Amino acid sequence: MQLDLTKKQLKTLLELVYLGNWMVNAHRDGSKQDPIMQEHDDMAKFIYSKAGEADLKKYVQYDDGMKKWFPTQYLELDSDAAKFHIEYNDNDFWDSLIDRLGARDLSKLYELVELQDMSLFERMNEQGKCNEKYEIEFEKNGIDRLIIDETVGVRQKINRNDPCPCGSGKKFKKCCGR
Repeated sequence: MQLDLTKKQLKTLLELVYLGNWMVNAHRDGSKQDPIMQEHDDMAKFIYSKAGEADLKKYVQYDDGMKKWFPTQYLELDSDAAKFHIEYNDNDFWDSLIDRLGARDLSKLYELVELQDMSLFERMNEQGKCNEKYEIEFEKNGIDRLIIDETVGVRQKINRNDPCPCGSGKKFKKCCGR
């Protein structure tokens, strides 16, 4: 099979492959327990070589000692791919933080059996309520008001008429307890 690409299309493919390989392999340390996904890494190196042959040397460079093509600092730090990488990391950080905090709060509001009895839709809806306060907080203040509470409390059963632990000021039954 032959794939004919313009230089511009090859540049776009190069950026896509770089981002895909980064997503698959960047967090791996290459050990036996956490191996690099070699098939993806090999494909990236292949596309890097094709980019080098097409004189896209702003994006890739050849290492004579290793006899392999690698992404340049420009591709990793200044290209469109680098901007997408930063944008992805930023959005992923906030989304993951909000989801983890919301899941934590949900597990404090409901016993495991109660959560297991909920449908996926109900559980997602309840977690969405828990996530919302963090979405608002982080949108408004970032992490400026995030603190670590050194007190370790015993999980208490929340009564329907108690103030909601999410801090909304509403009764639990009118807020997260719906």
